[in-house]
Amino acid sequence: MKTQKNVRDIVTQWWELPRPALIDRPFDTSLLNTHRLITIVGPRRAGKTFTCFQLLDYLKNKVPKQNSVYINLEDERLYPLEGDELSQLWEAYLEVIAPNPDYPIYLVLDEIQSLPNWSRWVRRMHDTHPHLHLILTGSSSKLLSREMSTELRGRATSVEIFPFSFKEFVTASKLSYDLKKLLHSTQKTAIKQCFDSYFKRGGFPGILSLPNPESTLQDYYKAMFFRDLIERFRIKHVGLFEDYLRLQIQHFSALTSLSSMEKTLSSIGYSISKNTLSTYLGYAKESYLLFQTLNYSAKLKNQLKNPKKLYVIDHGLLQSIRFSTSEDYGRLLENIVFLELRRRYSDIFHHRDASGECDFLIQEKNKVTQIIQVTQGLNTDAIKKRELKGLFNVLKDHPNATPLILTDNEADTLTIDGYTIPILPIWYWLLGGGQAQPPLG
Repeated sequence: MKTQKNVRDIVTQWWELPRPALIDRPFDTSLLNTHRLITIVGPRRAGKTFTCFQLLDYLKNKVPKQNSVYINLEDERLYPLEGDELSQLWEAYLEVIAPNPDYPIYLVLDEIQSLPNWSRWVRRMHDTHPHLHLILTGSSSKLLSREMSTELRGRATSVEIFPFSFKEFVTASKLSYDLKKLLHSTQKTAIKQCFDSYFKRGGFPGILSLPNPESTLQDYYKAMFFRDLIERFRIKHVGLFEDYLRLQIQHFSALTSLSSMEKTLSSIGYSISKNTLSTYLGYAKESYLLFQTLNYSAKLKNQLKNPKKLYVIDHGLLQSIRFSTSEDYGRLLENIVFLELRRRYSDIFHHRDASGECDFLIQEKNKVTQIIQVTQGLNTDAIKKRELKGLFNVLKDHPNATPLILTDNEADTLTIDGYTIPILPIWYWLLGGGQAQPPLG
């Protein structure tokens, strides 16, 4: 049984909690000036809680200290739950912390889904307290971004938090560089070594300082599998689903289809429909474990029926849960590039037909604006011919798109048929270097 004193102690202790050292994540702070609810979503262990602390750190120069507070709703002192915990916490905050009425209040509620009837309370407070700004996070094991939107009925803006990008990884590694001079400076060696570490470790913040992150990454995957998938979606056929995920993950950065997956599972003794496989894939996508790109076509029907390309939330996690070979290096580079594109853009496609394959097409405002090929290197004529063929196969239909080839460590420029085609190291492009150039004429 919770007492009023217990609730006051909880609020006070979270308010007085020392803020950890932070690495700033990308966040549009102008959202804090609106009255819309802010929901922070993404895979587990990606840094949602630290992003909340980042926002509070930003707010300390905007409002008095007592006008912003963080509360973790998984605090064991709130249990057993009685249903009115949010109201009790709010009343205790007003009484004990006493916010300044001349300034807005920012209330961060971490793991909001832990409490019953949370959405009703949030909607009521949002509608009746125009000075109150609510920032909510939800664990993907119990509350997905889609459910956030449903429960909050158009009142919320969702912000996705992914594992560290390479740029954030470099910042966390305390390396400095001048991007304009980087390709030709002594800083290049240190940055490339940092990329090699990022390639092996991935971007989850919690593994940055671990000497051997593999076992920790395997634990992350187990938590995603059991809590975010099996428990969350109440999957009954655990063995089947586990084998299905393993097979899907084996196809990272490669084409896959429901028909081919159905045949593969059938060959090892499973009987499963395409509808169930589609549902399983939807679960993995909603939990931020897997992503897909569609084969670009002007007709939606063709996009949906053609094989998709599959990517995984983190390349370090990917390597920790499957046996990797040297042949996987280029595919891992492609997975890294996809994740960066996913941070930057919403419409990402691939293209494949009888004439060749192109890894990424970026669509903005219904127009293809960028065409990107990813390869480990262009060290043979055959590879160069293949990559260029894939590019120009798309350029013939989208002549105003800007082409780009990304490699492990090559920097060059090709001029072909009026197009200037930059060839850039992936690590340089990940840091924001080298924008593709428009066609010459």
